[in-house]
This record gives sequence, structure tokens and C-alpha cells, in this order.
Amino acid sequence: MVNTSETIQTGARAAQQALLSVSSDVGAQLKLTSAEVERSLTDVGTGAANSILTSARDAQATLLSASATPPARSSRCPPT
Repeated sequence: MVNTSETIQTGARAAQQALLSVSSDVGAQLKLTSAEVERSLTDVGTGAANSILTSARDAQATLLSASATPPARSSRCPPT
């Protein structure tokens, strides 16, 4: 009877150690994956921000150029 109890305890301790080891491995993998996801999202966000900024600058340049050019007179309108 004592032998069976010791065997069960030994098996339980081995299982506990295996679970702790797996848990540590999973935790490490989650940290790595989280860091990779964060990096990817940062890259995507930076790319989107740069694209928006470039578009805004292009629009500003177009508006400045258009406002600096006097409108063409139409031959239909008499001078005032």
C-alpha cells in the first residue's frame, strides 16, 4: 500500500513539473508573439500615418498653387 502511494505521489510531482515547464514555455512564446504583433501594428500605423501626412501635404501644395494662380477671365464677362 505504501508503495502505491509513493508511486502516485512521484507521478503527481512529475506531472506538476511537466505542467510548470510547459507553462513557462507557453508564457515565453506568448511574450515573443505579443512583441511581434506589437511591432507589426506599429509598422502598419506608422505607414498609414506617413501616407496620410503625404496626402495632406500634397493637398496643401495643390491648394496653395491654385490660390496663387489668378482666375482666367472669361470672354463672356464684361470688364467692370
